[in-house]
Amino acid sequence: MSYDLLSFTSFTDFVEYLDNQIEQLKSKIEFLEKRYETLKSKADKVRKLETILSKLVGEQIRAINEVDFMGIRVVVSARALDELVAVEETLAALK
Repeated sequence: MSYDLLSFTSFTDFVEYLDNQIEQLKSKIEFLEKRYETLKSKADKVRKLETILSKLVGEQIRAINEVDFMGIRVVVSARALDELVAVEETLAALK
């Protein structure tokens, strides 16, 4: 775990710092929401295609290839569906 020690010369500097942090988070959330919409569209198409293929082949499409390394999840050969889940989790954590 890491910590940051911040020092401010005035209360105004502190408030400006907080405002900047809030704006950065809003910007990240906005970017992720746009990415989410794009991924959702792709994921819906992939999901439909996988459903059709699994019906034709008679087998279920393989699941996500995920490795958990000391609390950091790494997805290998991620599909749009896998990326969508990661973005959903990130958005939920930021909100």
